[in-house]
Amino acid sequence: WTGDGDLAEVGGNAVDPDYLRRGIGSVQIRWIIDMFREDGYTCAKVHTGLDPSHGPARAEYRNAGFSLGVTNSVYYNYLSEVADVPIKRGLRFRWSQRKDADLVRHLARDSWATVHEDMRKAVGDEILAAAFPKIAEAKADEYAGVVTELPRQVRIATEEGQPAGFAVIGEDPSNGLGALRTVAVTPELRERGIGCSLCMDAFSLFREAGLKYARLAAGLGEVNERTRRMCWAAGLHRELPSIDYYMLL
Repeated sequence: WTGDGDLAEVGGNAVDPDYLRRGIGSVQIRWIIDMFREDGYTCAKVHTGLDPSHGPARAEYRNAGFSLGVTNSVYYNYLSEVADVPIKRGLRFRWSQRKDADLVRHLARDSWATVHEDMRKAVGDEILAAAFPKIAEAKADEYAGVVTELPRQVRIATEEGQPAGFAVIGEDPSNGLGALRTVAVTPELRERGIGCSLCMDAFSLFREAGLKYARLAAGLGEVNERTRRMCWAAGLHRELPSIDYYMLL
């Protein structure tokens, strides 16, 4: 387990297969929750998969009091199978430059403001304050930092000369993988195909680099119907979902 500020995290809960269905896992979870309380933490979390094999673990965590969940997903596909959607008319792409750090900071802050509100609705104000302090500012700092350190990992989209969004991309040539770490579209321009166009631009770059696969990560609070529509429109329909459960201590 680990702890940071008011938040403690269960890193895992394993039981030898020969001793399953004897309540050992439940005892372990209750013990660690009691330890969190003794150490003064106010909130706890645990991460687990949403696939069928993790069903017993999810039930165990919920029974222990981890009743509030926030999903995250990774979307995959072969580059030979992703969609071939025309780039939205009037949209242009360019690599960021270090001088764009403030621009990306502003775009990220606006984009994650809605994520912050969705998280608040999902887990409530107390857990939000303990687990996600200043989430929009944290994302703004994170991606502005990428622009400063690795500007050629950030693609900025403009529409009629105005900033419309950005994507953070990376390449793993040893595994033939092109990764979209995030796709952000300014809130007032959403539902207009800009996110999908950012994906198409990234896919083109991945192909030029000789890669075979594409992946897009949607973090906590970013998985919703709008995200799924964009991923499916882009042809990233192989989804690996997981969930983070939270509880107040």
